[in-house]
Amino acid sequence: MQDVIERTTNRPAPGPAEDAEREMLRCLTRLEVQLRRSYLESTRALVATVEARDVYTHQHSARVARLCRCIAQRLRLSAGQIECIVTAAMLHDIGKIGVPDAILNKPGPLTEDEFDFVKRHPAIGVEILGHTTYLQNELPLILHHHERADGSGYPGGLRGDEIPFGARILAVADALDTMVTRRSYKAPMAMKQVRRELVVGRGLQFDEAVADATLAWLDDPHDAQACAFRTTVTGG
Repeated sequence: MQDVIERTTNRPAPGPAEDAEREMLRCLTRLEVQLRRSYLESTRALVATVEARDVYTHQHSARVARLCRCIAQRLRLSAGQIECIVTAAMLHDIGKIGVPDAILNKPGPLTEDEFDFVKRHPAIGVEILGHTTYLQNELPLILHHHERADGSGYPGGLRGDEIPFGARILAVADALDTMVTRRSYKAPMAMKQVRRELVVGRGLQFDEAVADATLAWLDDPHDAQACAFRTTVTGG
């Protein structure tokens, strides 16, 4: 043991080369963070441009991102998992840049052909974002945020555990914001109806655990974010 202590104590101090290498690694890490931040900022600007085409979806992605954070925290996910889901939520509708305004702003129901066009937006989004290495964890969430627990969603028709868990959270948050906001084709739902939709959709449209966590969050009288959300909803 004494030999080990002596060898540790007598270890030579790092030389200039080692110091330079560590400093280079720190610089590269900072640069990576800065590049990712710059990329996300420019991409979010593109999302804002997409949402500006439809007055009803203005700030939709930001609201969905906040809901994702609240639901993911309720599910006790790690900080890294939460940030991945939140980033995916901010970018989930970027593929709608490829959908014509006439379809996005249509006041009535879509035709089958029009809906088929809309269903392409997750894949278009992944195609737009897929060239970067910064979002490899987020891309599957963006691609699959319209899958349904019963397998009737798109684009892959995945069901249950086949759907990435983050995409299941994003699906509920996306639907929740759509329920409570006015759209060209519908009025906002009251809170009682929102709760009913989440209960009825468990295991069909929504992952059961995510739906349950969302309901628990909505009804939590001590959660400031939930209280603030309820004040924006009729009958909340």
